[in-house]
Amino acid sequence: MLLYRIFLLGGVCALTGCKLPDVNLATSDPLKVDIKVDLNVYQHSSPEEAAKADAADDETEQVAKRKYNRGAEIQELKNQRYVAETHRGVLLLRQQPAGTYGEYVKKLVEDENKDRMLLMTAEAQKAKRELREVMEESYTAARANAHAGEWIEVPDPEKPESFKLEQKR
Repeated sequence: MLLYRIFLLGGVCALTGCKLPDVNLATSDPLKVDIKVDLNVYQHSSPEEAAKADAADDETEQVAKRKYNRGAEIQELKNQRYVAETHRGVLLLRQQPAGTYGEYVKKLVEDENKDRMLLMTAEAQKAKRELREVMEESYTAARANAHAGEWIEVPDPEKPESFKLEQKR
């Protein structure tokens, strides 16, 4: 509002030829600015603990890569009905083929189960949860992703807290 009045006054004075008053905008003291900064540095773990955590993350990453690379072979074993998904989030070797291929399949399932347990254990520790909860989540996901005809463990209605193998419909 003040600027508007000055503008009008200046316009009137320009038309009538009057002189504008001088306005002093200077301050007698220089401007002062107070800035206070706090810097707090926290170290939550020792360098050794941080290195261990990084190594554990690297190991978990390697396990996940192995599991991923093995995925197609595991799916083929499921398609051939040799293995079943259990309620613990690991595989069960239902039927072992004969010969050296059977030994290979057995070793493959053992390696897969070992890697699954490592990943589930790491997830439980990272999330500070019970391993049982992570296993149940893994089972639920495997059960939902199973194709028709694959063997899965399902709760047995005749026996509380027990499971039976059944082909998914």
